Amino acid sequence: MGITIHYTGTLDDPEQVHTLVQDMKQKSRDLGWPYTEIDERILGRAYVLVGSDETPTDHTGVSTSSAYFDIKNVDDRIRGISIRPPGTEVFILCFDRSGRMVHYDAMPGQMRPTSVGGLPAMTFSQEPGWYTEVDHHWVKTTGRIEEHVLIVALLRHLKDRYISDLKVSDEGGYWETMDLERLKQDHAYMQSLINTFKDPERIKELLTQIGMDDVEEVKRVETHVPISRPTKPDHMKDWGISAHEN
Repeated sequence: MGITIHYTGTLDDPEQVHTLVQDMKQKSRDLGWPYTEIDERILGRAYVLVGSDETPTDHTGVSTSSAYFDIKNVDDRIRGISIRPPGTEVFILCFDRSGRMVHYDAMPGQMRPTSVGGLPAMTFSQEPGWYTEVDHHWVKTTGRIEEHVLIVALLRHLKDRYISDLKVSDEGGYWETMDLERLKQDHAYMQSLINTFKDPERIKELLTQIGMDDVEEVKRVETHVPISRPTKPDHMKDWGISAHEN
């Protein structure tokens, strides 16, 4: 739940990645936003989403979702920058060797279907070298109007200078309309919803409305959970030295 900016594209010239990173580092310093430069080797196997579907349930307004993945071998270098605007998710700009915007998340191991209490579930093989790969990035900005506007401004700069095919989908509508009043209203509305779902009694009321009031206990919904990056495996620690790349 929240207002998110989605973006994807490919560098006009993959050799510009260093210039882009230096440019965004300077802009981050000007804004006082912390950042981390990214230069990593991704070696192993990656799950790539190829499709999904949604199935209605017996409860009104409730459905289940399924996702379908292919597995591919990966040996790539990713470079870019991770920027942390205050109060938002991390704003990532990361590219593979070909200049394609890409994002990898390390997994505990290979996914293995199982069941818990008769319901579908998933376990992992607990082995290194497994990732998920997506060809786009996103940043959630709920409640941070100023940061939302500035991120959109940075994306426009990137489109003008480095990524002419950049595609942006802004759930706040600001990228498409530049309508600040609408953006303020959307952020205020979403924040009020989040506040509502922090109240266990209100959640129980909503569950009753959709016929799911047999839940024994409803705990407070956490709206922000920090995610720690796993420790880099050995093959990622000295990329520039071991792979002899600049």
